[in-house]
Amino acid sequence: MMSKKILCSIVLITLTAIALSTWSYQNYLQNQAIPLQTQNKNLEDENTYYENQTADLQNQVNQLQIEVNNLQTQINNYSSIIQNRTNKVAITSFYKTMWLPVVGMTFQRFFYVTVCNVGTNNVSGLTLDIKSKGNSTILMHTIDLLNAGESKQIKGYILAGLDDIDQQLVATLVLDGVVLDEKELPIGKILGY
Repeated sequence: MMSKKILCSIVLITLTAIALSTWSYQNYLQNQAIPLQTQNKNLEDENTYYENQTADLQNQVNQLQIEVNNLQTQINNYSSIIQNRTNKVAITSFYKTMWLPVVGMTFQRFFYVTVCNVGTNNVSGLTLDIKSKGNSTILMHTIDLLNAGESKQIKGYILAGLDDIDQQLVATLVLDGVVLDEKELPIGKILGY
């Protein structure tokens, strides 16, 4: 009977030891898990914070982009206004005289083009190109300098015979490849004025 008691005692002691070691191991794991759970929670909080910061920064970037676009629009508007005020050069008149006989059946008609700088700055490098409606160049004149408020009159002529058809001249004022103004002038038949 003693051996049964001893055996029961050993089993009881073994079970108690297993229970204690299991409990001890669970406590150990819980003690290890608590800092990891705390660290995980801290990392989640940090991640949420940085996600919020990123969203805030993206909103700020979007607002700044809108401001940049608005400022660019204002710059473009002011540049256009300044350009219109500073390089305002135009053909103010384009007229012709009567046909005059030159030799035989050849007649000559003078035409005059007035170019005026009504802008606020001097303009150089203007080109006045006068062509017939068929794109034949009649006169190409370079205006080296046109001061603010100044006008220049350019004189040219066209020759024609009695049988020439109606013609039309086109005067084009160009600065740096940009057409500033263009005017048309009907020349008319020789006998029809």
